[in-house]
Amino acid sequence: MKNQILSLLACICMGAMSACKSEKTPPAPTSLAEVQKILIGKKWKLVDVGIVTVKGSASVKVVETEAKILAPLNVEWLSTMDFSKKMMPEFYKSYQESAQKISFDIAEKGKIKTTGIDLDAEERYEITDKKDGKDRVGIRLIVGGKSKRFTFGAEMGDMNYTYFILGIDKKRLYLDTESEINKQKVVYLLETM
Repeated sequence: MKNQILSLLACICMGAMSACKSEKTPPAPTSLAEVQKILIGKKWKLVDVGIVTVKGSASVKVVETEAKILAPLNVEWLSTMDFSKKMMPEFYKSYQESAQKISFDIAEKGKIKTTGIDLDAEERYEITDKKDGKDRVGIRLIVGGKSKRFTFGAEMGDMNYTYFILGIDKKRLYLDTESEINKQKVVYLLETM
């Protein structure tokens, strides 16, 4: 009887934790047209950075084949993380502070104004659902432009950032950044301003 009560309490707690987590992230997109309608004409500001954790010995590489697979994974949000329990806590703090500067002002006809990423001129975007070179399936926001970080002589080089859209609604945008910290995927949560 005692074990049954403990099992029931564990299920209730797990359900409550999963409900809280799902409230933070918006649902997966259903169509390219839906994403375009929601994104274009709004300014999006980063509100949190998450580290995707995979239980067991599974590698993050295993779950990279389809963007939708990442949405239900466990995400540890930096805003609620106890940095003192992490190796290199200053790195995590610095990463969070740097990421908090990211914003996208998405206009019509592929024009975008960004802050917090290394783009300096001729900023542009594309929203697409075509497969990328890694054969990943899903809707992506590709942000690019000229960057002083890649200067060749007097000319700035091109730089692109690809973000898989894991979830979206009228106020929130949940992105897979294709970046990693300690071999764990990094995701962004943005909100409209």
